[in-house]
Amino acid sequence: MSRLDIIGIGQVCVDYLGRVRYYPDVEGRVELEEATIRSGGPTATALLVLARFGMNAAIVGKVGNDYFGEMAIQDLKKEGIDTSFLIKEKGKRTQVSFIPIEKESGRRTVFWSRGTITPIRPGDIKKKLIAQSRAIHFDELFVEAVVEAAQIANKSGILVSMDAGNYEDGIEELKGKVDLFIASESFMKEYSGEENPSKGINKLKEFGAKVTTVTLGSKGSVTIYNNELINIPAYPVRAIDTTGAGDVFHGAFLYGWLNSWDIRQTLRFASAAAAMNCLSLGAHGGIPKKPEEVFDFMKTAER
Repeated sequence: MSRLDIIGIGQVCVDYLGRVRYYPDVEGRVELEEATIRSGGPTATALLVLARFGMNAAIVGKVGNDYFGEMAIQDLKKEGIDTSFLIKEKGKRTQVSFIPIEKESGRRTVFWSRGTITPIRPGDIKKKLIAQSRAIHFDELFVEAVVEAAQIANKSGILVSMDAGNYEDGIEELKGKVDLFIASESFMKEYSGEENPSKGINKLKEFGAKVTTVTLGSKGSVTIYNNELINIPAYPVRAIDTTGAGDVFHGAFLYGWLNSWDIRQTLRFASAAAAMNCLSLGAHGGIPKKPEEVFDFMKTAER
């Protein structure tokens, strides 16, 4: 196997999406417009960004041997992502999400089911695979497995990137094992107890990452790098759907970092890619097909 640029470890799912004019009350009814079905998942979406930008990517995870699992695999394969390390569990159901999106604002609500797949275990992580990569990226869903992966990567000098979307028990075991720690605003608030990102991010420094970032949606992001606090505003867009924007940010940030860009250029690039994804329906709907599209957007968009 040739060396991989990035290995992703995390959930793979299928999203049902549609736009609604408003959210109804309980027992209410509203038409679901522009309904569609697409594959998703935080890590898978970040990998898709990197694959489109020309990097070699593989994913480690689990799906059921059902219709949705096969759909997710085929979607990832079409994008050039190596799915040979995805485990298809016999008799299990793939994770599924139902996401109604408010038509006017682009905000969404996520209803999701883990399905019946069993968690990725430390034994599912292949040392040789990680040693053949430049970086690994994971979300927080399978904590035991990603702790194992991070330890292997640390010993091999491989970059470790984490998407801390939600707080999970055991996540503290990753302290000192992560190089790039990018958290959602909700994770920051739950972990730190702080509402102010400029204060809450200091608590996240406990993970010992080289880069610590909190994504703030339409408010941009805040980052600590070399003890400097960096605020990057978002690119204002009329969002159709914000699903996957944070995941696209992670993938675009990794692309810049792996290409040794300046930290501010990397953050602005990631912010722009995330904004572009909000212009279409679905976690993958608006992902640019190449980096040049992001640079063109940055030249014309206002911040």
